[in-house]
Amino acid sequence: MSLRKLASDTILYGISSILGRFINVLLVPLHTAVFSEAEYGILSDVFALTALLMVVFTYRMEVAYFRYGSDKGITEKTALNTSMLSIVASTIILAAILLPLAPQIAAFSLQEEHSSFYALALVILCVDAINEIPFSRLRLQGRPIRFAVIRLSSILLMFGLNYFFLKTCPYLLSLGSEYWFHSIIDSIYKPEFGIGYILVANLIGNLFATLLHAPSLFSVRLSDFDKDLWKKMIRYALPLVIVGFSYVINEVFDRKMIIRIAPGNELEREIQNGIYGGVYKLAMLIALFTQAFRYGAEPFFFKQKTADNAKQLYADIAKFFAIAAILGFLTVSLYIDVFKHILQKEEFWAGLHVVPILLMANLCIGLYYTLSVWFKITDRTQWGAYISVGGAVITITLNLIFIPLYSYTAAAWVTLICYASMLIANYIIGQRFYPVPYQVGRILTYIALAVGLFFIGEWVRATFVEDLFAILGLNSLLILSFIGLVFWREKESVRAYL
Repeated sequence: MSLRKLASDTILYGISSILGRFINVLLVPLHTAVFSEAEYGILSDVFALTALLMVVFTYRMEVAYFRYGSDKGITEKTALNTSMLSIVASTIILAAILLPLAPQIAAFSLQEEHSSFYALALVILCVDAINEIPFSRLRLQGRPIRFAVIRLSSILLMFGLNYFFLKTCPYLLSLGSEYWFHSIIDSIYKPEFGIGYILVANLIGNLFATLLHAPSLFSVRLSDFDKDLWKKMIRYALPLVIVGFSYVINEVFDRKMIIRIAPGNELEREIQNGIYGGVYKLAMLIALFTQAFRYGAEPFFFKQKTADNAKQLYADIAKFFAIAAILGFLTVSLYIDVFKHILQKEEFWAGLHVVPILLMANLCIGLYYTLSVWFKITDRTQWGAYISVGGAVITITLNLIFIPLYSYTAAAWVTLICYASMLIANYIIGQRFYPVPYQVGRILTYIALAVGLFFIGEWVRATFVEDLFAILGLNSLLILSFIGLVFWREKESVRAYL
């Protein structure tokens, strides 16, 4: 796979990620119109639990599949069968343990009367886990179009079912029992089930993805399971589970603490947490790009590990990723007067000052993932665990100290400090075990230039307070100047890969 192919794959993965996120956003007005804040809060708690448990259900076996499925001494089919059978077996075991405990899990979440929702969420999790390796196989095979088609098809089906259950069914029942379809709708739709239908829609959408993965799933044979390979894959993947848990802590701990220890009374803390959660979404542009990049880059890194120019490739990829992420930082921060309207309510705008901080934090974690290639291809995944645990310690300690003083502003700075520290540690340790000629000076120069342009943009905003066109026009010139400089400096590098 060439660097040009990686770039095109990243674009395709990005389109599917952005469209998928956009479709999910379209459901928010429907859900908030149909359900109360309390009911919607139950759904948020259920999905938060599944995000945490997904790390357990998949135990990063997809990364182990990339590692050994791209190994010349092991066939891709053997790696596929071994990882797929491992996931299926562990999913059955976990389901057998956790499904009977759904009432206890609901009680722990203070939702005793909604245990069926937690049971449904666990079933969704099982299906998601089984789909993980087939999706990963498409990534390893370099088939982003099929990946996008399957993912978007399942999301669109889920979207349609949400409207069917929450809008169409109540409307059809309201027409009266004299219509022929009344008995059919009445048998499949019970208004008291409420938000459970959102989970049902998700489950059916995920099962549809499983159906589309049938060729990969039916190709799995128990006879092709390699016990020795499985042991290697488990030893490789388990440290990455700690990485996954640490990432969840880094992402959600601050919001859990804002609502508990931020300044003010309970209502004021809820407002602060809402503002922070809202503005955090504006930093997701870089996060979406990072996700799309990782979809294509993870299998690429493993495939290229034996190439003569592998290290130079990794260095150039890091540089180009940094340039794209920095451009995302400038776009959102300099056009914040436009992006802020995504939040709709002006009350959220009080938190716009932390958006550039969160953007830079997402840039750092994106670079961290790019540089983490060293411990994945050298089988030193334990170092990923050590670095991630260190990041989690930073997150927990600094948030506990500073959130009571500075609320979500502190949370944003702690996120940046955590991810920047992880990036620096990753680079220093990585250069010891697997030295890569990263152009650190050039990347830091581009970052410093972007920060300087940001402060110029802030001056422009303060000078032309009432003139939005002047602000956007001058800030556009700043972005174009950055693009022009980068193109001038990197034109030879770009030509080398075209």
